[in-house]
Amino acid sequence: MWCLLLAAFTSSASALSALKGRPAVVQFHDALLNGLDATDALARLESMETGAGATPDVVTYSLVAATLLDAGLGEDADGVLERGATFSKKRAAYRKPTKRAVVSKAAAGLTRLHEDDHLVAVSKPNGVLSMTEGTTKGVATLPDAVEHAYGVELSDLGGPLARGVVHRLDRDVSGCMVLAKTRRAHALLVRAFAARRVEKTYLAVGVVQDGASLTGPTIIDEPIQAKPAETEVEPLAQTADFALLRCKARTGRKHQVRKHCAALGFPLVGEVSPPKKRVIESPSHKGIMLHAQTLRVPGVVDVSCPPPDWWGAVPLGLVLDDVL
Repeated sequence: MWCLLLAAFTSSASALSALKGRPAVVQFHDALLNGLDATDALARLESMETGAGATPDVVTYSLVAATLLDAGLGEDADGVLERGATFSKKRAAYRKPTKRAVVSKAAAGLTRLHEDDHLVAVSKPNGVLSMTEGTTKGVATLPDAVEHAYGVELSDLGGPLARGVVHRLDRDVSGCMVLAKTRRAHALLVRAFAARRVEKTYLAVGVVQDGASLTGPTIIDEPIQAKPAETEVEPLAQTADFALLRCKARTGRKHQVRKHCAALGFPLVGEVSPPKKRVIESPSHKGIMLHAQTLRVPGVVDVSCPPPDWWGAVPLGLVLDDVL
């Protein structure tokens, strides 16, 4: 099933020429996604590791390893992944182990959607961090919860604080997430996300502001932090006060769906706006009414899950039976 992720990317002179002027590491990533030769990829990584130019990161190591796997150079790829894991471990902040009772509580809210030798897909509940960079103490993360709940060992490529993590959902957002169990799977999944080959669909409930209304699917491409971002937003139901929306994220910017829904006049239920007041309270402050309903990596994994039950307790006047 991993054959599609092992397909080499086609090189293009025009695509590579467009990289001029971009930060060196970003240029390298884009070159790798556009079919850079495996030998050149390895040589450039080794040059970066010796201090020549930009510093590699987990994405760099993943893309180089995936390129080597494409070329049938599995031993070289494993060597790169070993160096990547060592790099990530050295850069990780120290984090005191979270109390078992806290991890158990987070694990109890998980639903396993799929598991094989390479990955595990789960439905993340509201309130659980996808990962931490060490600044959050005493809180269970998704890797903590998954390893506790299912007895699996996740990939260490991203370091001890981001075991298996290849993408993220905000803490207050629920839904489908996939985590890598092996380093090779980790690298290939990172490339799939970087190359925008992953299909993600979200359900969202927004508060109607200033008479906002959608009559059909709408594409919003408002940049986020000066970077291209694109989301397709489809109205499923609407009252005078609330709207149920289906959102397809075509890029993966931070808070993308939340920001694009707000830009269309539908800030999400439970969302926090300045001065740190929620647009509308959700029951027990359980989270934002944004849920990653489906996640598909072609040829690898295809999962879906309904929104959490607490959505049904919010007095919206919307019929949610079809999505709960």
